[in-house]
Amino acid sequence: MASNSQFGQYLIERRKAVGLTVEALAEKVGTSRSALHYWQTGKFLPSVSQLEPLAQALEVSYEELFEKAGYDPDLLPDPEPYFRLKFPGASDRRLKEAKRLFEQTEKAERRKKGGRR
Repeated sequence: MASNSQFGQYLIERRKAVGLTVEALAEKVGTSRSALHYWQTGKFLPSVSQLEPLAQALEVSYEELFEKAGYDPDLLPDPEPYFRLKFPGASDRRLKEAKRLFEQTEKAERRKKGGRR
């Protein structure tokens, strides 16, 4: 599990890697510069609900950011609400298929990580 300061350093590295200023990243995430500053200095962690827009802005997966923030990967929230926001016109059948594919990918990633250890 990463410490708050390790997560903050990761944010700084990713922000710079994608070429964003603090202001630009805060705008993309929909938060204030001061909140982002607190995350980068390790004073606070973003809430789980802020991780998805943050992951998109930093061009990393939600799951990776969730774990980097020190949250238990077994407590990863259900992706369906995110899918409903991301694809507002999608039918329930399409959303269920997207969720199924997401879960398959997640399982494969966990097996892959477990196999390396």
